[in-house]
Amino acid sequence: MESSEGGHQMSINDYMKVKKDVNRTSNHSRKTQGPSLRTKINSPATDVSDRLSEDIKKLRQFDLDATFGPSIDSSRMDRWNRAEKLGLNPPSDIKALVLEHEDNPYYTYSIWHHHPLLTSAND
Repeated sequence: MESSEGGHQMSINDYMKVKKDVNRTSNHSRKTQGPSLRTKINSPATDVSDRLSEDIKKLRQFDLDATFGPSIDSSRMDRWNRAEKLGLNPPSDIKALVLEHEDNPYYTYSIWHHHPLLTSAND
């Protein structure tokens, strides 16, 4: 290591201590700047967004669950109906979500519908 101003050679531990102190100082200044941008604001728009996110998570789990048969080349409602006819007991909340939002493609189509490798299958 190079010599410091005092004339003695700095060890790796001395260097790491200086580096660590610099990081602590910069983190402290960030904490005093006020609330983070990550602070969640409760508003109707946020609530709707959270609900959409939760709904889509449930629907994606349904898409990925092989118990109810293949999800490629069919809408979620078609897949749900096929699974019901085969006695596979698909979740009723999935049917309710799809029927409630039947004009919204995020709800009606599976995650595979617009997949680049499968687009020819959806045409």
